[in-house]
Amino acid sequence: MSIRSKASPKHGRRLFIACLTLAAFGAGFLITAASVRTYGFNRFDAAVIARVAILESPGETLAMKAFSWIGSGIGICTLALAVTALLCKLRRRLRGPVFFLAVFAGAELLDPLLKAFYHRTRPDMHRLIPITGYSFPSGHAMDAAACCGALAFLLWRAARGRAGRAVLVTLCLLMTAAIGISRIYLGVHYPSDVLGGYLAGGAWLSLAILIDAAVLAGKKRRHPVRIARFPRDGTSSN
Repeated sequence: MSIRSKASPKHGRRLFIACLTLAAFGAGFLITAASVRTYGFNRFDAAVIARVAILESPGETLAMKAFSWIGSGIGICTLALAVTALLCKLRRRLRGPVFFLAVFAGAELLDPLLKAFYHRTRPDMHRLIPITGYSFPSGHAMDAAACCGALAFLLWRAARGRAGRAVLVTLCLLMTAAIGISRIYLGVHYPSDVLGGYLAGGAWLSLAILIDAAVLAGKKRRHPVRIARFPRDGTSSN
């Protein structure tokens, strides 16, 4: 018998990719936050808000309110419970549901901390719904990026072939984009708030994947796979 003590290449690749995406999203968020504090996004925010305001109509407002509700605490919590039940049925083990719930809970905890740190006031023009609290980053955008990304990550293997995976990723991206756009349309966030939320959500999801891959790699090292080796002449060693 021989013992394979090293982590599988799959876990090594996952660790490497998670480190790269964490660095990219984290750096992007810090740059965005610094620009927000120095008013570097003022022209960008004003231009995007003006373009979005042109699209206003009763039907569009109803749709945007629906997407905004989906990205709210109640909506995301409902999605989290539904996805958890789905993952339990598909995988029949707790690792997937626990991972998703951890991503959701972490995003919910991180949002108020970041808002309290940056304490950016919300836009006061063209607001279609009442709201209080700070603006940067958008909690809806952060929850959507983290939770939809986690859903795509967990269902990647279950999707059938390239077409199924393309549909999965496309649906998650469209939902994330729609939730972020709804917050701009309703006048409760600047576009840079939504960008910051996407980057913060992506960074948190990358960190969660990194931790998950590190835990799995550690389990592989603690419980190595035993491989039987037989003599070269083909006879048994017994």
